[in-house]
Formats: sequence, C-alpha cells, structure tokens
Amino acid sequence: EVTFSKEMMDQSWSWSTAWEGSHPEMLGKPEYSEDGKTCSLKVNLEAGKAYGFWLNSQNFGNFKDASGKAAVTYLLVFQTED
Repeated sequence: EVTFSKEMMDQSWSWSTAWEGSHPEMLGKPEYSEDGKTCSLKVNLEAGKAYGFWLNSQNFGNFKDASGKAAVTYLLVFQTED
C-alpha cells in the first residue's frame, strides 16, 4: 500500500520496476481506497528477497492527483525475511 496526502486519480498508477527482477508477481490490479488516498497492490512475495518499485518514473507518471498533476517520483525498496 502507498498512501498519498491527497485524493488521487482513480484507475491511474505507475508501479515501475526499479531493477531487473525487483518486481514481485502481481495478484490482480491495483485499487484505491474509498477516500482515494491509498493505492493497494496485492503481490506474491518470496522469502529473503529485495524488491523495488518506482512510484512514477522518468518514463511513467500515472500516479496523479484528482486534478491530473503527477506525483513526485519516489523509489520504494523493501526486503522480506528469510
């Protein structure tokens, strides 16, 4: 889940791969919460692996607020335990 400070444009997101193999298997497509501030993406994670997503990137900028302004590019990195 990623939570923004304001309502985002529904059905618009850019979960971009940070490096080769950094993207887990997606289970369905992303969806926003009722208030439009939190975007959830269900994935299948492996134990002991590092993952990374760009939230927007140089090539993709579809995380946008309700007025259409793109969110600042952000790198999200995490690792699962063994």
